[in-house]
Amino acid sequence: MQDDVHREGVGTKSSIKVEVKRLDYGDTCRLSLWNLTAFPAEVATLPLQAVQVSLANVMPINGIEWSDEAVDWFKTMTHNRTFYARLYPQKPTVTVELFLEKGKMGAMRRGAPLSMRLAQNGHARHTKVPYIDLLRKNLESKMNWGTFYAVISGVNRHSTGIGRIWLSVIFIFRILVLVVAAESVWGDEKSAFICNTQQPGCNSVCYDQFFPISHIRLWALQVILVSTPALLVAMHVAHRRHIDKKILKRMGRGSPKELENVKNQKFQITGALWWTYMISIIFRLLFEVAFLYIFYLIYPGFKMVRLVKCDSYPCPNTVDCFVSRPTEKTIFTVFMLAASGVCVLLNLAEVAYLIGRACRRYFAGSENESNPAWISQRMSSYRQNEINQLIADHSLKSKFGVAKKAPTEREDRCSAF
Repeated sequence: MQDDVHREGVGTKSSIKVEVKRLDYGDTCRLSLWNLTAFPAEVATLPLQAVQVSLANVMPINGIEWSDEAVDWFKTMTHNRTFYARLYPQKPTVTVELFLEKGKMGAMRRGAPLSMRLAQNGHARHTKVPYIDLLRKNLESKMNWGTFYAVISGVNRHSTGIGRIWLSVIFIFRILVLVVAAESVWGDEKSAFICNTQQPGCNSVCYDQFFPISHIRLWALQVILVSTPALLVAMHVAHRRHIDKKILKRMGRGSPKELENVKNQKFQITGALWWTYMISIIFRLLFEVAFLYIFYLIYPGFKMVRLVKCDSYPCPNTVDCFVSRPTEKTIFTVFMLAASGVCVLLNLAEVAYLIGRACRRYFAGSENESNPAWISQRMSSYRQNEINQLIADHSLKSKFGVAKKAPTEREDRCSAF
């Protein structure tokens, strides 16, 4: 072990030095306790020595020399830190894979090596995972759309059945298709747009003439603006909950259980919430129709042509320009426009449903209000008649009682004499 550890030259960058306390010798699939060997006691008692290292599985971006940004990042990451190392003996040099020490070794071995992090931050190219930067960007894109969906889906609980269907269409048939498939189809739209001329700037000018805004960016902006009005409902519900909590606290009933019940309470779409919900749907409809009209103005036909002719300056004459993946782009264009049309129909159906339910509730409420008035009027008349009857009966009884009583009193008086 000492022969493998001591002064063997590793790397050529003299300005980067890292203290190595443990070594994992050999090309193993993961860093584990069985492969991780501590220094012997006689070596561990020696002062820590600086060893020049060359990271394995990475190379500079340009393939020749490390940039100053990469060197600064590496110095920052390795300053005053202890690493575990895996050696790759490749004579006449030895490369290493460094792992940051994070608490327990079991948790440490699941972390990414330093070379992987170097490539993820855009300072190097990883030889074993060449598309790591592209994968990271796609993941970040999905995570951003996921966060956006999480915010919008909070309104789902207070929506109608049609509103839940609309949200599912937005997420499955628009956001997922936009992220997973459409972005890759339009990813090379500018680089693969080729014109048969060598005139500098001609390709860019012609591309801007026929594609003033990318389909992907237009659809992404449409999805964001169409979904944003749903936040009006979320803010209205949050305000209602805040008011209910304040009322409970003033009444002395602000226990955690009651506050949790208010938090989980589902509000009916009536009153002010009905108007807020209706306004949000109207804005969704306006945005959908406006973007469909804008798309029609920019791209009159939904079919993507294979060849376009351009004569804009600085092109020397009329040149032919070729569009990449025209059939695939046409299919996705038709699909996205159809999804937008379905959302318009769902919004119209939801408006009709809300208006119909409000009218039904209004007429049902009028009947309910008229019935109690009629019943109370009848009950009051019944009570008045009963009171009148009781008064009449009482007067008659008192009258006949006095009439019967008078003769006896007279007889008593006569007998007294």
